[in-house]
Amino acid sequence: MSVINHAKSVRSTLWKSCHLFFLAILSSIVTIWAQSRGGAVATLEKLPFIERVLNAIVYYIVYLTKTFWPVHLAVFYPYEPSLPLWQVLGAASILLGISIAVIMPLKKHLFFLSVGSGISELSSR
Repeated sequence: MSVINHAKSVRSTLWKSCHLFFLAILSSIVTIWAQSRGGAVATLEKLPFIERVLNAIVYYIVYLTKTFWPVHLAVFYPYEPSLPLWQVLGAASILLGISIAVIMPLKKHLFFLSVGSGISELSSR
């Protein structure tokens, strides 16, 4: 496949997925608005952005672990106001390692990371 054909194929795949990106963004906006109106979203004064990010990093690994080892499951996981630095750094290191392990083999074929109708289109060639 020539570079020009490849670029056209990627552009075509992205264009076909535009409506899905739009629907995902619209759904996110409506969800955040509804949750805010219901009082489920804390303000940035109560819960600063950096604390949200650090909490997300740690709990990403917690949820990933529970996927493979489902113990101590609960409907509601309360927010922990202070996470130890070692947990945040450890979780960030694990996420970085997993990301590198997944992306490095795909370095030559990064266009396969797009989702939607383009994957079947590209793989059928």
